[in-house]
Amino acid sequence: MTDQTQQNSSADQSGASAPTPTGAVSGVGARTEIPSSEPQVASRPKWASDDIWDGEKNSLREDALTQRLQERDTFAAELEKRKVPDAYKPELPEDVLTALPKDWEIKADDPAWAQFGEIGKAAGLTQEQFKALAGFKVKMDLAAQQANKDAIARHQEAIHRSLGERGAEQVEAVRNWMTGFFGPELGQQFQHALFTADMVKGFQRIQSQLTSQGVTNFSQVGREAAPDPNKINGYENMTFEQRMHAARLAQRATNGAGHA
Repeated sequence: MTDQTQQNSSADQSGASAPTPTGAVSGVGARTEIPSSEPQVASRPKWASDDIWDGEKNSLREDALTQRLQERDTFAAELEKRKVPDAYKPELPEDVLTALPKDWEIKADDPAWAQFGEIGKAAGLTQEQFKALAGFKVKMDLAAQQANKDAIARHQEAIHRSLGERGAEQVEAVRNWMTGFFGPELGQQFQHALFTADMVKGFQRIQSQLTSQGVTNFSQVGREAAPDPNKINGYENMTFEQRMHAARLAQRATNGAGHA
């Protein structure tokens, strides 16, 4: 046996007795990794900041992550509030709604809302800002209306004082006479003329003269009733004091005509 033969024989024996390495499968060109039984270590996500990542446990802090998500939702909602809407809703703050008169209502088709919306968009207002500004405008309007009513009431009181005793009753008596003589619609227009004490006195003279001449009240059927010299126009709508005042005026007119 030659040296070459001995080397080949030794190689064959060595190959037959060599064990297969752990984690490999014998075969030409074949090598398959066997999964390890050791637990896998979680890798830290790139977006996980220090406040939500537990380095010791290699895991996310659930409470910190929940808080972060809640903050994100709150921020998103705040951004939505700050957004300028395509069209503003005709809304008013709750405190303004509770202060409105019972007969007041929001009319969405009122052109004022559209005009106000154009101003809001030009200023970049959010819906909440628009609502607050609309509420301020309504408050100003209500205050102006109340101030106007108060001014009219003070003026009426001044007229009553100028007329002397029972000034309010005198004005009411003239109003009732106007309604009875001219009719509801025209009488209402004449009542607007009672803006001074002198105007009230002037219409009292007209009432007295017409009553003394037997002129009848307004007739809806388009004809006048027979004159009644003893009838006081609007008498049925007067209070007791007003009737007494009207009777005195009629008596004065009658006495004056008798002396003439």
